[in-house]
Amino acid sequence: MKSRGLISLFLISFCGCAVDQQKEIEIYQKEIRLTDGQVDYVSGSPLTLRQAILLTSQNDEVLAQRGESYLRAVIARKRTQAEFLPTVDLVPVYSRREKVASQTGSSSQDQSLDVTVQGSINLFNGFQDVNRVWRDEYVAKQRRNELLHQQEALMLDTAEVFFQVLRSEASVRVLESSLQLQDERFRDAQGRVDVGLASPLVASQTHAQVAATRTTLIRAQEDVRQSRSRLALLTSQPVQQAPLTDDYDPPDLPDLQELLDQAAKMRQDLRAAEQAVQAARHDVEVAFGQYYPSISLNLDVFLYRESVPDTRTWEGLLTANFPIFSAGRIEQDIRTAWSNYRSALLARSYLERSVRSEVEQSYQAVQASIQRLGQLRVQVDAAQQALRQAEESYKAGLATNLDRITAQDTLLQAQLQLVSEQYDYKLLYLTLLQHVGDLREYVVSWKPLQQRD
Repeated sequence: MKSRGLISLFLISFCGCAVDQQKEIEIYQKEIRLTDGQVDYVSGSPLTLRQAILLTSQNDEVLAQRGESYLRAVIARKRTQAEFLPTVDLVPVYSRREKVASQTGSSSQDQSLDVTVQGSINLFNGFQDVNRVWRDEYVAKQRRNELLHQQEALMLDTAEVFFQVLRSEASVRVLESSLQLQDERFRDAQGRVDVGLASPLVASQTHAQVAATRTTLIRAQEDVRQSRSRLALLTSQPVQQAPLTDDYDPPDLPDLQELLDQAAKMRQDLRAAEQAVQAARHDVEVAFGQYYPSISLNLDVFLYRESVPDTRTWEGLLTANFPIFSAGRIEQDIRTAWSNYRSALLARSYLERSVRSEVEQSYQAVQASIQRLGQLRVQVDAAQQALRQAEESYKAGLATNLDRITAQDTLLQAQLQLVSEQYDYKLLYLTLLQHVGDLREYVVSWKPLQQRD
């Protein structure tokens, strides 16, 4: 008896199994992985936009949390599929009772040990299990597309911060160059005042312009530090001092209708919304299936038996359940399921209109940026010419120092606007790709400028 008990405990110890954590993580990592291998970064080396995006997708914890949500949906799907399979349990039962004498004078059995293998299977459950499998299948696909959509949003956030660093650094260079010229003018104006060739007003005006430009420079330098700190947070790399390389050149703008058609097919959140509708519809069938009868089969096989009758080696039980009265609970479950289905339809409908609006707005924003770039280049050229004329007129005594300062400020503002718009245009184009649902594929197939035809 003891040896059989030990065997039973030995078998029970193997009922559990260890979970391979890395294999679990790989289930969602392979969905968001953009390259074949690990993306590494050497501190202090140049950082490209594509490399920054790859590092962010690889290291971001929030994206990994969304991946865990997808993993749980995959696990739930497999668990629901397992409902179709029988369950088998090893059930040792030891009983002990008070020994009493029967009417014939013999003593009853006071202890017994039964070792039973119990099996059960659901033969029919009103198609609830089938619909649960389909529901969980759509939910898993929904979570996957939500994961990919989150990844594209993260890519765009990285590009926004990357271009903010480049924009601020370019502004710093423009301001430093302008400030150097303004310092020379201030020294010249102060010298003229000292020898009595100009009034103190000239030096004061120039000094005020220098101070204003230096204030703007300080703000731009702070923007660089703040943006680089955010970039380090996103990429999980020490990029505070890394030189950034702009390897992105937007292609020609496609036709709007082509982009709208592409968005209808490729937007991951649209796919997720459609899958949410399908999952909700199968939930309705699950609720309705409660009206059907259910049939199950249970089978017990005795490996060892001491209880009476000890000669019986197996027994089976076929059970049928017919719902007759449920106090309206099934009806309320069905009403709730239909409500969830209608909500999913409304969410999908609104998202379809939102996607179209986002693509149209992004397309118009890119077009407007292209137009602004053209006009800003003209404005910079004109401001440079106006400054040269103001300088010559000032030297000839035909213009005041204020005219020269105004021309210098106009050129500086035009240069800063041009620098900002150049990076705004690239970010707006990437935003358009994200709204179309093509940003992820674009990053995967991205080629550096020097490798393009």
